[in-house]
Amino acid sequence: MNAKLSAELNVLRELHQSIEVLREEKRGLETKLAAMSEMREKVVKLEAELEAARSETALASKSNDTSITPLSELGLAHAKVLEGYGAVAATLRQQEAVAANLDTCLQARRKLT
Repeated sequence: MNAKLSAELNVLRELHQSIEVLREEKRGLETKLAAMSEMREKVVKLEAELEAARSETALASKSNDTSITPLSELGLAHAKVLEGYGAVAATLRQQEAVAANLDTCLQARRKLT
């Protein structure tokens, strides 16, 4: 009787150990599922934004009037900012070149004196 119960106990212990392993795997999968759900929501939102932008672009291209949509206003503002940045960056490079040239001249004069 004791041997029979010991064998049954060993089987039950192995089953319990397998159950614990499965529970741990389940926790890991639930964590991954939560992350995937968040990503799925983000994808749905992005797809909706993309579809809205596409339909706005399609409406703008079909329309022959010169009305400016908020999206196109934003694009124009962005282009203006980039143009301004380019102009300022070019001016800055010119001023740095002038400063470097003056510094070289000043160092040359100091060596002569």
